[in-house]
Amino acid sequence: MVKIYQKVLISLIFLVTACKTSQVKTKDANVASATKPTAELWQDSERFTKVKISINEKNQATLEFTLFEAGAKYSSLVRRLPDNYEFANLKKIYHSGELTGTERFLPTKMRCRVIEDSSNPLYMRTMECENFRVYSLHERVPIGSNRISSNAQFVTIKPLKGEPVTNVVLRLNPSVTASRKKLNISKSTVEPAVFLNYMPKGYSIRAIARTEDKVSVDQASDYWYLIEYVNMVPLGADARPDGFFLEETEQAWVFGHYLKFESNNQN
Repeated sequence: MVKIYQKVLISLIFLVTACKTSQVKTKDANVASATKPTAELWQDSERFTKVKISINEKNQATLEFTLFEAGAKYSSLVRRLPDNYEFANLKKIYHSGELTGTERFLPTKMRCRVIEDSSNPLYMRTMECENFRVYSLHERVPIGSNRISSNAQFVTIKPLKGEPVTNVVLRLNPSVTASRKKLNISKSTVEPAVFLNYMPKGYSIRAIARTEDKVSVDQASDYWYLIEYVNMVPLGADARPDGFFLEETEQAWVFGHYLKFESNNQN
């Protein structure tokens, strides 16, 4: 009987030891997997000055800037920390066209803050650098996600192309008391600016999100929609009506009762 107990005890000791060893190996494997660098692509492609950052598995990065036909490209080493990325040993690869002054964007060493952006309807993570901002293209917000900004909760939707059915006010937030946004409807970059306090009927838009619940405005019940549209914005700090303007995609809130979509699939 004693021998049987000894055998059982030895078997239990062996089993416990094996389990602990397996847990340690699994834990080590998970840590190794979590810390293994992966390729990343960051970009802000909605602005006239485009910025693109590509990072490979070896923590080597390329930074590209384009403006019309001009461009500049740099190489760098990256140290990826939880809350920020450090770019070191930045070196110019090439300049093309007449794009000048990009060196002021890129010191020899640069630190950018990486944040989980719950207010962005399109991208999960944002990289904020001193002179520009880019978004992680590999981490898009899934359709139907609940998001929250400083003044509103909203739901991401499948993008819907459409237009206003009447002149509509562009709001910073989904409320009739929110601040208005101006729209420059000049047709070219060199025409004098024509600023409006509203968006005219028939202007092309794309809805990318809506409020969680319908509300009543002017005796109509509908959602507020977050839309994207093209605006002519001043180049640099020159906001004169006779200044130089470029097309840029902007966002604003519009009450859905005044919008018409190409598809009837309104989320």
